[in-house]
Amino acid sequence: MRGFHIPIWRKMTAKIKKVKMPDLSLRVKIMLYIAALACAVLSIVSITCGGIFPPAAEYAVYTAAGVTLFLSCFYLAGSLVLLKQKIMGLARSNTLTARLTDDIEYRSVLSAVCGVCMNIVFALFNGIAGWMSRSAWFGTLSAYYLILGMMRAYWIFHNRNKVRNRENQRSSRVPERNIWRCYGVLFLFLAVVLCGAVILLVNLEGGKTYPGWTIYAAAGYSFTKIILAAVHVIRARKKKEQSWIMIRDIGLVDASVSILTLQTAMFAAFSADDRKLTVMMNGITGATVSLLILVFGIIYLLNRYI
Repeated sequence: MRGFHIPIWRKMTAKIKKVKMPDLSLRVKIMLYIAALACAVLSIVSITCGGIFPPAAEYAVYTAAGVTLFLSCFYLAGSLVLLKQKIMGLARSNTLTARLTDDIEYRSVLSAVCGVCMNIVFALFNGIAGWMSRSAWFGTLSAYYLILGMMRAYWIFHNRNKVRNRENQRSSRVPERNIWRCYGVLFLFLAVVLCGAVILLVNLEGGKTYPGWTIYAAAGYSFTKIILAAVHVIRARKKKEQSWIMIRDIGLVDASVSILTLQTAMFAAFSADDRKLTVMMNGITGATVSLLILVFGIIYLLNRYI
């Protein structure tokens, strides 16, 4: 059955790829986007203010909105692809930006360096805040960011020569057993620190808050972060390169803790009166993230991926 459906699907996708929409000038595209926006506004007005248009006009507006929206998305996607190609072409014309564009390992190292800098800043900020306010919550956050920064810094120290000289990659595989055990211990310490933070959350001592509408920006950032982290972990597993699995696992842990802190902020903003629900959800999410980090620590200590 499987062998019957796959060829059919490939034939359908091949036919779809052969279909080409007519090229439009920039002026026509702009008019199409304006028409799609106008039809969308009319559709919203028709839904919110029922009976303002005759039935025939409503159907015409909905149809026009669907058609113009589809065409706008199609041409907008094509324009974005062309824009990306132009930007990539300009980036490859320079030696520095070309390496940053094409070399994923070099890009990962630079990202790890930025992560270390951010972790140090957050560790110092939370440490000073915890010392001034005598807050155990800020103290646990400071310890968390400090351990996370140490893990990334150690990874950069271990992999800096690999990016400089690709021929020496195989020579460093033997001591990586010890490195994985070291990361296992650090993951266990991180799990203990996070357990302390979860205990404080359950006792309603700690949590993050965002002023006004910034919580929606924080939510978008956190969800984007966890999705990208999961994608990077899957790619690293497929690549089967041990050192890149390490840094992707660290990124996944960091993103998971970001979701936990976002949840505390969401409950503080929208469910301040329901304390039982807040305690239960923070406890469940915190326990899940702590268990994830604990599992990473055990796997690394056992050298599961070696």
